[in-house]
Amino acid sequence: MELACLAFPFFLVLEMKMMFPYKRHPSNYYYACWQNIKARCYKTDHYAYKDYGARGITLHKSWHTDYDLGYYSDAFSHFVTGILEEIGERPPGLSLDRVDNDGNYEPGNLRWATAKQQANNKTRKENENA
Repeated sequence: MELACLAFPFFLVLEMKMMFPYKRHPSNYYYACWQNIKARCYKTDHYAYKDYGARGITLHKSWHTDYDLGYYSDAFSHFVTGILEEIGERPPGLSLDRVDNDGNYEPGNLRWATAKQQANNKTRKENENA
């Protein structure tokens, strides 16, 4: 009887993995991107926090965390689904970029961009303008 109770969640997990093939692993581009965005925006000890979180840049609420929503949700799957619906699969050689550099990581402000496009879309530091 206990074995049957353990088997049901296992099959449910397998079914969910088949429906959502993007795994939570650092080798997965979307997962690494999601983790890096969260670190830059919310971890005050991250080297890039001053350029993101300190400037008020945030990650769309349903993409950020499972706990803030008040019910169980998989924020990572929401992030990937939102990206795919908004701008499609990642083209080779491009990475995720915010259209408005002062805007948040949210629907309507994301695109796939080249390294050159991203370099042209950055905040200018005071000493760079001098």
